[in-house]
Amino acid sequence: MPFAVFRRHQRKLLAILAILAMIAFTLDFALYRGRFGTAAADTVVAELKSGPVRRSDLARLDAQRRRANYFLARISGLPENMFGEFRPFGGTSTRDLVDALILERKADELGLPATAELANRWLRQITNDQLRAEQFEQIRSRDFPDITGEQLLEDIANQLRILQVRNLAGPPTITPLDVFEAYRDQYERVEAQAVAFDVAGFVAKVREPSDEEVRAYYEKYKDILPDRERDTPGFKIPRRVKVEYVQIDASDLARNFRAQLTEKELRDYYNAHKDRFPTVPPELPVNLFAGDKEAKLTPRLKDPFPEVRPQVETALADEKAREVVEEKLGQVREEAMDPFADRYAQAVEENQEAKAQGRSPQKLPTPGDLVKKAAAKAGVTYEATPLLTRDEAEHYGTISQATVGATQLRGETRKFADVFFDTRTPLYDPIELRDDRGRHYLAWKIEDAPPRVPPLDEIRAQVIAAWKMEQARPLARKAAEDLAEQARQANGDLAKVAGSRPVLTIGPLTKLQPSPIPGQFHF
Repeated sequence: MPFAVFRRHQRKLLAILAILAMIAFTLDFALYRGRFGTAAADTVVAELKSGPVRRSDLARLDAQRRRANYFLARISGLPENMFGEFRPFGGTSTRDLVDALILERKADELGLPATAELANRWLRQITNDQLRAEQFEQIRSRDFPDITGEQLLEDIANQLRILQVRNLAGPPTITPLDVFEAYRDQYERVEAQAVAFDVAGFVAKVREPSDEEVRAYYEKYKDILPDRERDTPGFKIPRRVKVEYVQIDASDLARNFRAQLTEKELRDYYNAHKDRFPTVPPELPVNLFAGDKEAKLTPRLKDPFPEVRPQVETALADEKAREVVEEKLGQVREEAMDPFADRYAQAVEENQEAKAQGRSPQKLPTPGDLVKKAAAKAGVTYEATPLLTRDEAEHYGTISQATVGATQLRGETRKFADVFFDTRTPLYDPIELRDDRGRHYLAWKIEDAPPRVPPLDEIRAQVIAAWKMEQARPLARKAAEDLAEQARQANGDLAKVAGSRPVLTIGPLTKLQPSPIPGQFHF
């Protein structure tokens, strides 16, 4: 029963493992390379002339680019819900990252630096010297607490030099036709009218299928998974999972705490963490007398606290909110999830032993409403999803956008669907997630139903409906073509011939539309 033992003592064991990991990282890994070789997970993604591209290379660039993009989004003044669209250094798809690695290797070959000084100069330039040291440190400490300010600047510098290498070839030659087409895309306006023909409205005109037609249609699509992007059906039921979770909003807590902070609390917090709230160095010397290291003899020119008070309020309120989140989620974990997870793991091991010995396994335990009661006691929101397909999980409420971990932007990019549809994620394993709005979730998978082909009797109505929908499409297309011909005969006056059908007016629109991000357009 090693898993049960580990769960009971996981905090102590994780602390020991963390210490061992820190020791291990100080050793020369060349000592182990010959014996253990490369990690199995670090597979080769692509082969380039400059050498293989491994997953570890892309993971490094992915985390680096996300931090750099996020930092620029933070200082740009954009609302947080638009941060994901703001990618000044590029995207993070596998193709984007492979391209970035090619450019990074070319930058190394050219000797382009990736220093903190380079990033500092560039940030001062693009912000007109408006980005102050305390603002930089506030963003760094809040959003990237695991790295130093110098490391963050080096991340930005590396992405900057990748951008520079990409632009070394210079812009392409622009012809008069290019200028004309660009002008037309931005200023030529098009207006259109449309009448919708809902295929479902023609289903009533379709006859009932025979048993042979139903059986043949079922056999044709029974082994195909449904796909919303395809106009043909799929009757195979995909893998589905059910998740139980609790949630708490740290942003709301922080706002409430901030409104209640006292002057004394803020002063005490500032005095205890002055190094986190740097101010602009004064122009006059702060220590005029020799031998007076603490500058007790030099009169203070001003109190720096009012200058950094907003940052202190944010930091203290966030810290108080984190403490509440950790306490409440920890309470649910310790009172409900961990004890049941131990019991479930022990039952699984006992069943494995019974199977090996030829005995019948026992029925595995279920948690019932254990988590729901613990959530009510802790004062956090409880929810259990229905059985969800992967596609449904990717769009299921706010938790669908949450990523694994108690904090954001530490290299972890797996979202809710990624982790709970991972075959390595077992049942009843508590996992903490967080979204970009400050909501924290503690979730576990309570059911994992494999894909299956249902018998025809189970889905006969669904098969008939899909068959009728397919037969109705040509009828809808014919009606649309007839109306289009009538409109042509009426000199394009669609409203005149549409009858009772509503006419949709679209535009006037240009081909290029303004993006939510200032200065950018999209088709």
